[in-house]
Formats: sequence, structure tokens, C-alpha cells
Amino acid sequence: MRITLGYPWINCFLAILLLIVTGCKTAPKFEGEISSEDLLSKVCEIGRENKSAKGTAWIKVHYTDQTRESSRDISGQYSTTVLVSSPEYLKLTIDNILGGTEATLVVNKNHYSITRGEGRAGSSQGNGTWHGVPLSWAIGLYLGRIPCPNRELVANKTSNVKSTPPKMILTQQEKGVLEASVSDAKGSVVEIYRYSFKTYFGRPWPDSLRWTRFVGEKVEVEFKFDLPEERSLNPRRWEAASKDSFLKVVWKDRSVLDR
Repeated sequence: MRITLGYPWINCFLAILLLIVTGCKTAPKFEGEISSEDLLSKVCEIGRENKSAKGTAWIKVHYTDQTRESSRDISGQYSTTVLVSSPEYLKLTIDNILGGTEATLVVNKNHYSITRGEGRAGSSQGNGTWHGVPLSWAIGLYLGRIPCPNRELVANKTSNVKSTPPKMILTQQEKGVLEASVSDAKGSVVEIYRYSFKTYFGRPWPDSLRWTRFVGEKVEVEFKFDLPEERSLNPRRWEAASKDSFLKVVWKDRSVLDR
């Protein structure tokens, strides 16, 4: 049985709307059409031309383990002023509901510091990573980039080929999933990047990443990405979750200063 609405223009409008919606975000159709190397290169190109950016964003932070040093950091949901310049500097000014400064987080090269607002005691600092996430990625995420393996590995396209260590092996597993496994000189796997993809604007785009590091204490971080800009494919919303913490960022407004 076929049901037809009484107004033909409504049928046309609904058909066009359906095409628009399904064309923006669909299941990936690129399996077998794009090599693993080219697929990873497309991921690593996102936001790569962005040199610096500024704007405001809603940031939600939650720490699951309040017994660790994270208890001295900031938990909650805040409006935040963001200033980031590649590759070494990021400043987040976190506002409270009264319009004052709740805290300021600064990443400078390989070091971060968190300073409480006026009248609030406590501060923290560290090097290398912040709750398991490499600081260089923290800067890159605010620039609109997606975490990637070492750029030399990607540029050299060392997938499934014997090469000087470290070695990267790329495999397209089930439909819409790409895994990059990086090994050290002894052949031990040191980190794994597992991307899943959707098709946005006719192009494959990573909507999630599970990154696992096996060196020292095992670290696993789940990233999710959404709302890509049509031209640049920079995500306007992203989140990162580990066993200790959860961070979600939604840009309210963002301008790229040098692209």
C-alpha cells in the first residue's frame, strides 16, 4: 500500500530533506576503495594547517578517582576562553557561574600548570601527559586535529613493510575500522590506534579513536569526535575518556588565526 500526502510539494520537500540528512553522515562506503595508508593520511591531515586558534567553549571535566592528584584539579562544567598556538602553548581560562575565574590551565611545551582563581587554594602541575593524554595532543585537539602516530611513520608509509624501527602496521579490520599498531626495535607493540569512520560530505571522517599505550603503566583513552566543519573537517565537539577522567569540549565560537 502506498500513502501519498495531499500536497506534491510536501513530498518533494521531504525527499530533498532526506537526501540532505543522509548525505551528511552515513555508514562508510570506502572499504576496499582507499588504502590503509591513504586513510590514515587523511586522518592526520585534519587540522594540520591550523597554526593557532582562539574562542570560547563549553568544557565538562569529571574525575573518577578523587584520591589521586586530580582531586586538586577542576571538576564540573564551565564556559572557557581558549587560546592555543602550535606547537607549544595552550591557555584555558575557566569561568565560574559568578563571572569570575575558576582556574587557569597553561600548557607550555611539555609542562602544564593549573592555577586556582583568586581566593581559591591549591594548584597543580606536571610534565609529559595530563591524565594519560600527551600534552602535544591536548594542544592539537584544540587546534582541530585528530591524534595520530608519529608523523614520520605516517609520511614514510611503513605499513606492513620491514623498516628501521619503530615499525607501524596498518590493517583495515571490519567495515569502517582502521588499526595502526606501532612496535619498538624488539618487535614489542608499544601503542595501538584504532579508528572508526563515518562518511561526512562524501569523505571518510574519524568519529572515534581508541588509543592504547603499553609502555610503562598501560593507558587507554577513548576519543569521540563530532560536528566536523564542512571545509576543514575540524571537529567542533570532542571528548576524551580514561579510567581516571572524562573531558568533553563543545566549541561555542572558534576562529583560526593562522591557517
